[in-house]
Amino acid sequence: MNNLMQTMYTNIKGFIKLVEIGVIDNEIACNAIIESNEPDFIYYFARDIKNANIKKLENAIIKEYFFQYIYYFAKDVKGANIDKLENAVIKSKNARCIYLFARDIKNANIEKLENAIIKSVNAEYIYLFAKDIKNADIKKLEDAIIKLGEIEFIYKFAKDISNANIDALKNAIIKSKNSIYIDYFDGDIKNDLTNLMKLLDIEDYKSILENKEKFSQLFIDDSSKENDKHSEKTLKMK
Repeated sequence: MNNLMQTMYTNIKGFIKLVEIGVIDNEIACNAIIESNEPDFIYYFARDIKNANIKKLENAIIKEYFFQYIYYFAKDVKGANIDKLENAVIKSKNARCIYLFARDIKNANIEKLENAIIKSVNAEYIYLFAKDIKNADIKKLEDAIIKLGEIEFIYKFAKDISNANIDALKNAIIKSKNSIYIDYFDGDIKNDLTNLMKLLDIEDYKSILENKEKFSQLFIDDSSKENDKHSEKTLKMK
């Protein structure tokens, strides 16, 4: 092993520092880093070295399908080609990386990533996508999670996702005949009141206004009605 490679494998941070101060030639170092086929080396070099050959390093990350580092590269490397990396992460079919890409990468194409997360048939990440990704299509993700039939995440979808179709999700749980989750659903999901609380948490007043009449019914004091009936009976008795 030559001195270049030995230094790189022994102390990658020190190696990068030597490139940074001009002791090791930038392009020679870049080629050695790619030759190492170590995704963390490639990522650190692209992230930390000014004037690094980003395109060449990016291609190396994509070529070897280092799924998580495709996401890291898009998130942390200045000048990264987001569209190219996004297509690579979609092609990977790795649900976690698709979700993280949609969650953390500025200007990510949410619709494309959403379609990819549905195709991954991973109920956990379909649920997380609906829960955490702004502008996600809740109806589309809801249909996908019902179709998969994984009761735990159907229940979580109903419990945690604003604007979820509670009735459709409840029907899916009833259809499963899973008594545990049917009991959970009846105990935890309070339909209109739960939906209102979720909407208040995210300050989604537009949705509240669109359903104003339905939510208003929650604040009608039934006891006052009973008092009125009691008063009427009292008057009649007199």
